[in-house]
Amino acid sequence: MSLSRWRIPRPGLVQAIVWGLAVATIVACASTGVCAEIDFTFSPMIVNLEVSPGGTGTFEAAVKNDSTAKTGEFIVYVMDVVQLPGGEYGLVERGTAPNSCSSWIKLSSDRVSVGPGQWGGVDALVEVPRGVYGGRYAALVFELVPERDQSGQEWGSSTVTPSIMTVVELSIPGPLVRKSLGVAGFFVRSGREDPELAMRYGESAVMLSAEVANDGNTHVFACGSVILRDANGRRLRQIPLGGGRGIVLPGS
Repeated sequence: MSLSRWRIPRPGLVQAIVWGLAVATIVACASTGVCAEIDFTFSPMIVNLEVSPGGTGTFEAAVKNDSTAKTGEFIVYVMDVVQLPGGEYGLVERGTAPNSCSSWIKLSSDRVSVGPGQWGGVDALVEVPRGVYGGRYAALVFELVPERDQSGQEWGSSTVTPSIMTVVELSIPGPLVRKSLGVAGFFVRSGREDPELAMRYGESAVMLSAEVANDGNTHVFACGSVILRDANGRRLRQIPLGGGRGIVLPGS
């Protein structure tokens, strides 16, 4: 997992929605070839908060060490998040992404030690300034500290630092919040023209895809369908488009 490109309550008015648990195995390797494997569960993958201007919201992110013998040490910090063309989230340096709320998030701790079979987590406070509205985004990152770093020894320059993240999707209500989504492109691929498509589905396969763009100032959820008609305009079939949650961030 790459840190730079990671694939796959408010007083009076705070609503938080958390999305699922994730289970993973991470392997940290030094340049010497020494590796440490830790199985873990983390939650949540996504936090959806609604906080009024000038208000505060809170959430918790946690990691469970499913290993039977090793203790996991994690550095915890906040970064900006952007949406890549395929819909995945990517991490970028704090303060560089548009519509960021990373500077509004304060953590209860910047380091977590999780023993075998235990949970460890941090509390996050989101303080929304007055005069803002729309959607803002950030990511809470747990970065595994390699075993040699935990014991005070230095790793080589080729060290891999596995990381996981909780994405924060913040909605700030207001009269100027604007939701807007448009179709930016429509594409048709056939198995006769695309060898990869033909290999998976056959030469007679036809793939229809649509590209949408969000020119509003908050995130929206997109879903759609393609209606097939014959030469006389009679409706033959309606095919759903989309996958995953279908969320589109502003400017994406």
